Amino acid sequence: MIRRLRQLVCGAVPLALCVVVAGLTAGAAAQDPPINADDLDAWTTRSKYFFDATRKPELRYEFQGTEPVDLEVDLVRRDSGTLLFTWPQPAREPSTVHSLVWDGFKQDGTAGPNGRYRFVVRLPGAEDRLGRSGFRFYRHIFPVRGKHWSRGAIGEFGAPRTGGRRHIGYDINAACGTPLVAARGGRVQKRGYRPSLDGHYVVIDGRQTNTDYWYAHLKSASWAKVGQRVATGMQIGRVGNTGNARTTGCHLHFELWSGGYPQGHPINPAPSVRRWDGWS
Repeated sequence: MIRRLRQLVCGAVPLALCVVVAGLTAGAAAQDPPINADDLDAWTTRSKYFFDATRKPELRYEFQGTEPVDLEVDLVRRDSGTLLFTWPQPAREPSTVHSLVWDGFKQDGTAGPNGRYRFVVRLPGAEDRLGRSGFRFYRHIFPVRGKHWSRGAIGEFGAPRTGGRRHIGYDINAACGTPLVAARGGRVQKRGYRPSLDGHYVVIDGRQTNTDYWYAHLKSASWAKVGQRVATGMQIGRVGNTGNARTTGCHLHFELWSGGYPQGHPINPAPSVRRWDGWS
């Protein structure tokens, strides 16, 4: 292209002007970007991710060209435009699928907040976006993975029980055998069987929280052992009616212990559980 411009110009102007014009065209060409937005495709492997789950938010991208290109990838909150991270991507090869994974943590080491995010691919120092792909990210997943419904007032936090007790959890009805997953990944603190109360139960210390998550009336003993790490969304059992749920039908009795069990205190799980149900 530069040679053609030089031929066109030099055929009609003095040599000195030809040199100047040729230099300007060469300089302009040197500033052209190595690739543009039409050359690059970017996508995420899923549209929704959960903190501490097995599958992390992952970007994949590919571009067309003839030489390796230095790139950068930004992670941006879509609602506020806040930049969370920038990852250098040096000397990326063309016609190759490249990938990048976010571990779900902010720079201060805490879990990223719920919301919509976007990976943005660009050239270093440039604001123009060569490619982008969005996803949703949540800290919790709804624990009952199947058709479910509310048990009503009797299953609410604080509902009266025999002997002057109060219900300290929230009940979610589901068919017996419905898969039950960890609402938040973490380490198993306690598991066991109480024939007159919880039946088969498991307690998980939620990662990056000051909260323990209590699951009761499981159909059978959880495979997760004390001290074992489980991921968000990992199956820990099935909904059942063991313990004192034998006459009330299959349901999950779910508790949240702020400060951990037993040193902390139970809090009403219903507002949180209903939010989790709304997005998962």
